[in-house]
Amino acid sequence: MFNFKKHKKSILIILTLLVLIPATNILVSYLIKKKITEAILHKNSESHIVSVDKVRFKLLSSSLTLKNISYLPTDSLVSELKRGMSSKNSLPKFTASSIKLDGIGIFKLIFNKNIQINSLSINGLIIEKITNPKIKEKVHSKSEPVNLDSIYLKNINGFEIDEISFSDIVYQVFDINTNEITFQMSPISFNSSGFMLENIKEHVFKLKLIDDEFKLEKINIDFEDKKYGLSIDRITANFEKKLLNIKKISLKPTIGRNSLAKSYKYTSEIFNVEIEDLNIYNYDLSRTLKNEGVFIDSVELMGLNLNIYKDKRKPFNTNKRPVLINYKLQTMELPLLIQKIKVDNSNLKYEEREEKRTELMTVSLNDIKARINNITTIKTNRKTPLTIHLESK
Repeated sequence: MFNFKKHKKSILIILTLLVLIPATNILVSYLIKKKITEAILHKNSESHIVSVDKVRFKLLSSSLTLKNISYLPTDSLVSELKRGMSSKNSLPKFTASSIKLDGIGIFKLIFNKNIQINSLSINGLIIEKITNPKIKEKVHSKSEPVNLDSIYLKNINGFEIDEISFSDIVYQVFDINTNEITFQMSPISFNSSGFMLENIKEHVFKLKLIDDEFKLEKINIDFEDKKYGLSIDRITANFEKKLLNIKKISLKPTIGRNSLAKSYKYTSEIFNVEIEDLNIYNYDLSRTLKNEGVFIDSVELMGLNLNIYKDKRKPFNTNKRPVLINYKLQTMELPLLIQKIKVDNSNLKYEEREEKRTELMTVSLNDIKARINNITTIKTNRKTPLTIHLESK
């Protein structure tokens, strides 16, 4: 027979814990929700509004979940953009169905002001660019450069996330004049290792990746307005080797080439491109983030199959003249330097349909080997001329 008196203290402790743990969970959840709400309200300004529908915190698993998060431009800014009165030609808009942080180091946060998180999951993220193409000719102020080696943050002593996962990210461009989505990327999902902020001096941190390799797989993007689709099998960035590898790239029309040619007002090239392997060596990402330009040591392209079709029965657009690559590089505003491009095991097929001819005019180049040196828009680097050496069968 069960002896209640003998186990009275144990039972009382268990009952107390059964009451205390949920009560603590509710209290901590309420306090965290209050803090987040206050932080969000503090972040709201004349340019944007941030909101979160639900905040849920679980003490036992040290997890925090935010539901239906949005970062929206204010109505006044949207109205200015639509009327063409904005100094910018676009506005950003972000929404996410949920953001979840698992394994939060509560005690490190409270006692050391050190934020440590096992995993971050972002689901249903929609990144929208609201545009007004009618004011694209306005001069835009350059954004502030990002220096990942010197990030200023107050009130924390460290920050680390071990793993990050994104599920169903969508990027789209919305034309405010036509109320239409002019570009939309198919949803993509990926996992990656996280990052940490290393404290280098008071309130100043340096971003460090936890893993030297980052991967994206099975990327599909539809350019609906252009009737093209882009697919990439895998992107791998190895930060230790400073190598970006892209496997199996495909850019092709989403409808038949004859139908696409008929949809054009003027004669225009229709491309079908496949690339087996693309390597980019020593891309200086830090300089790009600082708005200094694009600087790459070399690009290696293998297994390119390029098919070009042109229907010359359509009229020629006299306002669109072919531009030589040298002239195009000289007129580009973006600082660009690619020291060399190497192309191997590649093929080119050009087909042209002319008036009153049933057969296509076809030109083929097979087993192409090309070497291109000093591709640059920088005046001081143009002292060494651009050179192209090509061999084919």
